[in-house]
Amino acid sequence: MTASAPRTTARPQLAVDGAGRLLQLVRSASATTVSELAAAVGASRSTVRQRLDLLVEHGLVVLDGPRSSARGRPAAHASLAPGGAVVLVGQVGLSGSRLAVVDLAGEVLAHALVDGDAADGADAAVADVVAGLEGLLRTLGRGLSEVAGIGLGLPSPVELEDYADAPAGTDLSWGPTHQRLLREHFDAPVHLDRDVNLLALAEERRSWPDAEVLVCVKLGTLVDAAVVVRDVPLRGASGRAGHLGGVRGLAAEAGGAALVRRLAAEGLPVADVADVVDLARRGSGPASRAVRGAGAAVGRALAPSVALLDPQVVVVWGYLAEAEEHLLPGLREGLREALDDARSTDAPGCEVVTARLGALAGVRGAARLVLEHVLAPDVVDRFLVTGSWLAAAPVVAPPGRGEGLEAPARQEDR
Repeated sequence: MTASAPRTTARPQLAVDGAGRLLQLVRSASATTVSELAAAVGASRSTVRQRLDLLVEHGLVVLDGPRSSARGRPAAHASLAPGGAVVLVGQVGLSGSRLAVVDLAGEVLAHALVDGDAADGADAAVADVVAGLEGLLRTLGRGLSEVAGIGLGLPSPVELEDYADAPAGTDLSWGPTHQRLLREHFDAPVHLDRDVNLLALAEERRSWPDAEVLVCVKLGTLVDAAVVVRDVPLRGASGRAGHLGGVRGLAAEAGGAALVRRLAAEGLPVADVADVVDLARRGSGPASRAVRGAGAAVGRALAPSVALLDPQVVVVWGYLAEAEEHLLPGLREGLREALDDARSTDAPGCEVVTARLGALAGVRGAARLVLEHVLAPDVVDRFLVTGSWLAAAPVVAPPGRGEGLEAPARQEDR
């Protein structure tokens, strides 16, 4: 691992109080000069200058001035230093993981797709993630001490149960042990969530910031969904809000794996979902009908949620979404049929669209999750005191039933 500069000396709490609030204002560009910041927080200019110098010393802020003001002395403008630290993020899938290194502004610096199989178990997945993230850090010449946090989107318990054909006793779920391994290896806080929650969060904030309710559907090997209400993913009492995997018969009707089996039985040359999409886009009648039928099944499954929540938009992401010319008409048709409603689901009240962020949606959502935590004002203040992102972070509850990340017992183990 490339060596990085040592962290700066920590300071007493009284010398840093309020620095995190200043960083928050600078990040949002609400206030950028000493005078603006002092007015915003009700502190003296000398105190603000001292706190800004401390943020600069720790690599979190840069001063790009002085610039000439309309009158009086030139004013230096503060801005976030995106490269002051990095966060490591990933979307762990059933057949591989998309991993990335992201700066403090949320921009992806490097990313890679790492092969893997959920059926190999969570231990193997963690090892693959660690190796992949370390490789990306080496590529960028960044060190472990520069990692401010880690965020991963994980398959839901229902997805793991339906997909993984693992030997009895194989641990498919990510639990406290795996979270602790990552935390100790990178010396940074670790945040885990359902991957579809992070997909939905990224789409809502980047593409639909004014949507009060957004539903995101993931259509790949299996089917899952999430709901974001006013910028917050709904998790429910047991962490399973939005699950479509549990809808009876849906995976068999709309899951990519089921489509592959069905079309292969008909003699079509398909080995995975990508083959199904390719055939549909090239005009294969059986493949086109299968994708449209999958969309209709998902639309019918979504209908109760649409009727209850009245979302502004239903966003579709995943392999099958690449055949949107067949998938989306089927989904709209299924919604109308189930709702017994003649109104178009393309009306402003409920748009049905494919995701705009593409393959990086999951890692962008994970980055948003981590950055919200590590750049929170109180966390920044504690980081300036301790010199450690891990020590500064509040305790993050490990994934479990409350987070919806603990896989149910496999049938053989019940």
